[in-house]
Amino acid sequence: MRTRIEGRDGWVEVVRDGIHLLAKGDASLVERVEAAVAAAEDDDLADVVTDELSSGGVRRTPDFALVDEGTGRVLVRGSASVVVSDAGGVGRTITAPARGPWTDEDLAPG
Repeated sequence: MRTRIEGRDGWVEVVRDGIHLLAKGDASLVERVEAAVAAAEDDDLADVVTDELSSGGVRRTPDFALVDEGTGRVLVRGSASVVVSDAGGVGRTITAPARGPWTDEDLAPG
């Protein structure tokens, strides 16, 4: 899987250990997420990151797009989106639901 993050004003990026995150936030959010990932042992890193992002409660969770290259897991909340392409180059966009905290999908291997 190849990941490219396109930044936006008011958004921060974290790329570490196969995790690619783009989230509405500031440097303190980056520090919190990086510390949580560094402290993770055998935990699912996507779960570690979403735990940190939602630590203030679901309503305070920032908009985000998260891709775990190791597991092929994609999570999207709010106004963020992720565009994925299959082996044939056919793309689709993963967006957040109108209601609910976020979309959580497993991409097909390959």
